Amino acid sequence: MKSTTLGRRDWLKAGLGLALGSAFPLSLQAETKQYLNRVHPHTGRWMLEEAPVALKARLTSNENPYGPSDRAKMAIIHGFKDANLYSRTVAIELKSKIAAYEGVRPEQVFLCAGLSELLNLVGAVTGLEHGDLVSAHPTFDLMLTTASAIGGQWIKVPLNKKFEHDLGAMEKAITAKTKLVYICNPGNPCSTIVDPEELSAFCSRVSKKTLVFVDEAYNDYIPDAARHSMVSRLRAGDQVMIGKTLSKIHGFAGLRVAYALATTGFIKELEKYRTWDFTMNAPSMHGALATLQDEEFKQYCVMKNREARELAVKGLIALGYEPLPSYTNFLIFPIQKEGKSFVQVMQNQGIGLRSWYFNDKHWCRVSVGTSEEMQLFLDALKQVG
Repeated sequence: MKSTTLGRRDWLKAGLGLALGSAFPLSLQAETKQYLNRVHPHTGRWMLEEAPVALKARLTSNENPYGPSDRAKMAIIHGFKDANLYSRTVAIELKSKIAAYEGVRPEQVFLCAGLSELLNLVGAVTGLEHGDLVSAHPTFDLMLTTASAIGGQWIKVPLNKKFEHDLGAMEKAITAKTKLVYICNPGNPCSTIVDPEELSAFCSRVSKKTLVFVDEAYNDYIPDAARHSMVSRLRAGDQVMIGKTLSKIHGFAGLRVAYALATTGFIKELEKYRTWDFTMNAPSMHGALATLQDEEFKQYCVMKNREARELAVKGLIALGYEPLPSYTNFLIFPIQKEGKSFVQVMQNQGIGLRSWYFNDKHWCRVSVGTSEEMQLFLDALKQVG
């Protein structure tokens, strides 16, 4: 990815952290305040602050109620032996283990404190280049709003009639100004997936024109997850970047561990612009080393998520709602009430939710918690009608 001028490139290398410090409040904190209690005009999400009230079920942020695993917890405790040391040594070990796990080279791995760090960084760099970013709409919008706030142009391609990425339309939207194409698969807030063969062919073609970023935060919840991952395109030499996080299936949302996989050249570019060599703490990375290949725990979480999700789907259908197919740990369904009032009345019942407005409809997104939490959600829904 190249900047438009040498001056901007030098400035980025010297102090991107200062730029990010000013850009992120604009795109995140100040955005919430600017559109408080309103639908964000670019993302469709209701910008509602979470009230500091006790909830029976916090189903707002797609967190895993079953993690971290016991193995990870013990490794984190053990990792405090390195808490007084800068984390370079354990970071190098973690990069090597991730590379072996994913079938790439260590120099193709970029460690980050949650995917939000990566998305903000890539959004800032691409935004400063004042080019286009193409994505589906609605989608997970963190990177795109960051880029737009700094100077990029967000080209939004509506989901198709099945609320899936319209790959054909997205490809047609690419121009000489396009710096990046972003695909969140499975999607968020819409929980659908893209056919893996079609996505693989898309990545192969489009990566010859521009960078393709595939966000696979929820990939572990898909049956036959490896078949749906686009890491194979990276191994084939394509200009793709894959985002992975331990926040979901591994239950590390509060521990902030994630990584990107990309070509060696692109990883080198990212490393130039980060604020510090490694932004994760040593105990968290020790936990990541333990959980990365804990297939038994991952399968347990997938099973429990499926049970709770099916319970919620049956309950929603019985109440007359029509949830979209879900390959994730959340559900989304259209509602009759305005999103703001719906979220608030459910919050009064002790249930935390999120809401969007798109396709001329109000929508509720509910994270899949435990089966007990989903029953609390359904009971509250019966009360509010």
